[in-house]
Amino acid sequence: MKRYAEFSEDRKRRFELIRDWGDEIPNTNQKTVNFIMLNPSVAGETKDDRTVIKCVGFARGWGFTRAVITNLIPIVSTDPTKLPQWDGIDLDNKAFLFRWIKRADLVVAAWGSQPPLVAKAIGLSEHIRFVQSLASTKFRCIGVTKGGSPLHPSRAKYTESPVQWK
Repeated sequence: MKRYAEFSEDRKRRFELIRDWGDEIPNTNQKTVNFIMLNPSVAGETKDDRTVIKCVGFARGWGFTRAVITNLIPIVSTDPTKLPQWDGIDLDNKAFLFRWIKRADLVVAAWGSQPPLVAKAIGLSEHIRFVQSLASTKFRCIGVTKGGSPLHPSRAKYTESPVQWK
């Protein structure tokens, strides 16, 4: 499997993480799924975390050969409550979101649900409106929470196919 990740120079922001196994499957059309999550955790060029492992599992099960993970907020953190207050869309991150929303064969919303105070502080609804404005079709998701948010991959059972989200 080919592994790649793009970080800021100080490695405090991760813009994309790619896992590509297309070379392992001869004579297969290369298909990419882009999972858009809230923010990156500890996975990188060589290290996978539980979320990356689940994304690759979903992607393989759905017949894709590459999983690309982008994030609404590129700040590397294991705790969403530690994310900075809303200060607009990260301009560097904007380019990566745009690229993969346009290039991917499928875009999967996967940021999970956040407590209302956290969602408001980080500008979650503003981030969601921004990425939706980039897409020419509605996003898909693994499933939805009781509140209607797209499920986070690490908290979801494997599914045969993603469902439409909003």
